[in-house]
Amino acid sequence: MFKRLKQKVFQMKYKNFYPALSKLEGRVLEIGFGDGESFSYYSSDCEIFALEKSYKKIQAQKNSPTRYRNVKFFKSDAESLPFEEGFFDAVVVSFVLCSVNSLNMVMREIERVLRPGGKFILLEHIRSENGTIARFQDIFSRPYSWITKNCHPNRNPLLFINNSIFRFSNTVQIPYILGRIVFAQANKNKKGRGKP
Repeated sequence: MFKRLKQKVFQMKYKNFYPALSKLEGRVLEIGFGDGESFSYYSSDCEIFALEKSYKKIQAQKNSPTRYRNVKFFKSDAESLPFEEGFFDAVVVSFVLCSVNSLNMVMREIERVLRPGGKFILLEHIRSENGTIARFQDIFSRPYSWITKNCHPNRNPLLFINNSIFRFSNTVQIPYILGRIVFAQANKNKKGRGKP
């Protein structure tokens, strides 16, 4: 089961996620960069602001022999981003929103730091559309989150993206036995809040 899931994630990354990263320009915030595998897919035109709440992950990247020069590291929670309003041309999250403390707060922060017209790129596993599986995810979510450092398999971050502020330009979903893997790309409306 997990082997199939890894194959689907691999497929989504190389077909959708990494190509989207390669087209970004300007200042890019990546929230929860993990092992930094995405850094090599950004264009050299990007100035990457890499944010993690784990000091160990930041130090591992700083000490890495393959450290990327155009990456700046920041330690912070996603619910309180240490950046000015409209500072970024793009914000990227990959398998992070399943484990944040407040999806609503994180999405408000992403909205705040992203400039009008900026891009938001998301890769995540989300709640199943199958009612039976979704109910199982609800029951299983709490013990699973204790085991996996706060990962919640029953979340759907797409429901927290304000459609009056963001306009989706691309969404791809792949079902798997316990839910869906989703890639989504959206632009923040140039007028900010409210419909353009």
